[in-house]
Amino acid sequence: MVKNLNGGQYLIFKMVSVSHLYHGVQETTFMTREKEDFIRFAIGGSDKKIKIVSANLKGDNTCQICEGHTDFINSIAYIPDTAGELVSTGDDNTLRLWNKEGEQQGCFQLSAPGMSVCVHEREPGKVIVAQKNGIIKIFSLALQRQIMSLDCCQAPLMSADWSYMNEDFVVAACGTEWLIFQMSRSSQPLERRQAHTEGCKHVKWARNQQTLLATSGDQEDKSKYSVPDIIRCH
Repeated sequence: MVKNLNGGQYLIFKMVSVSHLYHGVQETTFMTREKEDFIRFAIGGSDKKIKIVSANLKGDNTCQICEGHTDFINSIAYIPDTAGELVSTGDDNTLRLWNKEGEQQGCFQLSAPGMSVCVHEREPGKVIVAQKNGIIKIFSLALQRQIMSLDCCQAPLMSADWSYMNEDFVVAACGTEWLIFQMSRSSQPLERRQAHTEGCKHVKWARNQQTLLATSGDQEDKSKYSVPDIIRCH
């Protein structure tokens, strides 16, 4: 069920596959609507498939299936400024590129399970993948190859995010800490802080300011941290 914020209406997907879409779902990513009363989103499920759902308030709903992953899908991200292309990663040690019809457009081999993937609005041709072994890889979709890597120097790496305000900075959730990288300076962490004693699972930059990020841990506790002043100086 999706709420239309403009008209206050609700959209219910009347499809046979709706029960399967939400059974064992591991990740959901929403894409910016392309036109009024239209929404497209992708779901990675326990069946190792991605469902791309397109719908409007008139009942015109479609569901495309992306098949290719051979193990659980851990993360999905849409690529800005495209017709609906998305990237995904998972426990099969791959990063995959898909078009909106569900056709695979590329596959990159990883050296460990991919735990999270993200794309920056100002860097739509680049993809960041957080590998469980502590390595963050940056791929160029245009060049079809890896162009850089960042090393957390520990594991497991569970999540990474690109600063929305400054694409030079990346944050990672690794072990019990969050770590900050400045890609133009070093492949090693610029700063690291203890976050969750039971393990840091997720991390996200604030979209409206560069000096705030949020983390969550194994016990579902959440914390907000102000990023050190060293970030503000660059």
